[in-house]
Amino acid sequence: MQEGRASFQEHPPFLKEATRVLCEGGRLGIADMTFPKGTEAFFNEIERVRDSSHVKALTADEWMEILKAEGFAISKVETISYYTTFEQWLYPVPTGGDEESRIRDERKALDPTAWEMLAA
Repeated sequence: MQEGRASFQEHPPFLKEATRVLCEGGRLGIADMTFPKGTEAFFNEIERVRDSSHVKALTADEWMEILKAEGFAISKVETISYYTTFEQWLYPVPTGGDEESRIRDERKALDPTAWEMLAA
């Protein structure tokens, strides 16, 4: 893990603390990147290459299960899709380095259908 960066491995303790500090009737918003079904292994591997604190990206369904298990009432779920270029997404990985090269190699090994889903 990089110095000064905490990993986010334990969702229940985080949510328990959120419950503790929220005022009655308070709301918790979570914004997270998700990925198309079938690209999980690729997505998590290249996320670990570009961010050593990355543990696992959760699907929207996984977030819902965890939130419900911790007693949160779900009032709204919104999925926002937006396009980002590969280079924009790669940030903060320095261009021209070993990390970028490794990510591009992983991308080449990905099933073309899965890559199309990620690139859409």
